Amino acid sequence: MKSRILFAALALALICTTAAWSQSQEVKKEEKKAMEHGTTGKAEMGTLKSFSCPDPCNFEICSRDEKELTAAGIAHVKKHHNMTISEKDVMSKAVVVTPKAEKK
Repeated sequence: MKSRILFAALALALICTTAAWSQSQEVKKEEKKAMEHGTTGKAEMGTLKSFSCPDPCNFEICSRDEKELTAAGIAHVKKHHNMTISEKDVMSKAVVVTPKAEKK
């Protein structure tokens, strides 16, 4: 009887250890992927901003990364409007996005 209890306790400890190790490996993978893409955790991310074109284009991009926002805005204006725009101009037209209240 004691050996069965001991075996069950060891098996449970092994399962918990394996689950914890697996979880830590997933976290490490996500951190590595974020580092490769130049993104960071939510706590370190900037304010959500949006850049958009008026009608009839209706293009809009939202991002917490200013480099991503400006690059996408510049590429859009160049490709679809055959014009050039600077990073400064994109950021001057960008607006802060306020999150909608969650429904309860």
